[in-house]
Amino acid sequence: MMITERVRDASFILTELPRTLSRDTVTLEGGHGMLDAGTVLGKISASGKYIASPANGSDGSQVAVAVLVSAALIEARLDRTSAPKIHAA
Repeated sequence: MMITERVRDASFILTELPRTLSRDTVTLEGGHGMLDAGTVLGKISASGKYIASPANGSDGSQVAVAVLVSAALIEARLDRTSAPKIHAA
């Protein structure tokens, strides 16, 4: 039997240097299911909410602006305030 582990919260952060990363709490748009820690996020220009950054798009979310530090379950039609995200300062 094979067991697959999910990415652990913040396990991909090797070091945090002063004045180089920022941690903020953001609102994730509802209806996107489970987002793993380490998911690259884009910000929707019109609403200011975050979703997993797609490879293409025209709503602003196609621009990668953050990384999700902790996994988050986003249920249908419910926005969720997420665990902190990090981005380059």
